[in-house]
Amino acid sequence: MMDPARIKVIIVDNSDLLRQGIKSTLANEPDIEVAGDYGTGAAALADIERTMPDVVVLSVSLPDVSGFRVCQDVLELVPNARVIMLMSGILNEEIAASMMVGAAGAVPKNVPLEDLVEVVRANGKGYMLHIPEVAARSLQFMRYNKRLIDVDRLTNRERQVLILVADGKKNAEIVTALGISPHTVRNFITRIFAKLKTSNRADLGAYATLIGVLEYDATDKQ
Repeated sequence: MMDPARIKVIIVDNSDLLRQGIKSTLANEPDIEVAGDYGTGAAALADIERTMPDVVVLSVSLPDVSGFRVCQDVLELVPNARVIMLMSGILNEEIAASMMVGAAGAVPKNVPLEDLVEVVRANGKGYMLHIPEVAARSLQFMRYNKRLIDVDRLTNRERQVLILVADGKKNAEIVTALGISPHTVRNFITRIFAKLKTSNRADLGAYATLIGVLEYDATDKQ
């Protein structure tokens, strides 16, 4: 019988050697109990309503399904679970994808096991803990994602005006470029600053760069 005071953990990875190493290390901790270990996502999901884990240590790469898909399914079935993604390395795209599917953290597979124990323990107690290398990149992603959300609030016309302002164009030049009135240009700029929560034209450069690499729906949201 599980001790309700202990942190229940399941491990999902297709490597028997890695899985057993993590299991053995966690099982030796007095406040952690390994509720199960699985080589596939399907096996873990089939058993998860029985194990009801506090923490899921989940590989990004599984033989049957993407670990990111399993993370989403885990959180649908056990919303309070904390998912820690096991990555092949410290890769920006895997860290970003982990955050986007709701994972509480990510660690590379070669992380010292004592560091993994601390990440599991902290998350099992409701805290957020990342290893330093991942924490820095997670913060970078969150800042980028904040800009992404802010930019998505802009209409297509507001994006056009923003790019021109960021390029150093004066209001009169924007009037000529877009064929709109000076009053309309001023209104657009006021709305852009309000939506992006800034009053400094110099801040718009990063947003203009972001717009340049994003694909937007052709529908005018104006």
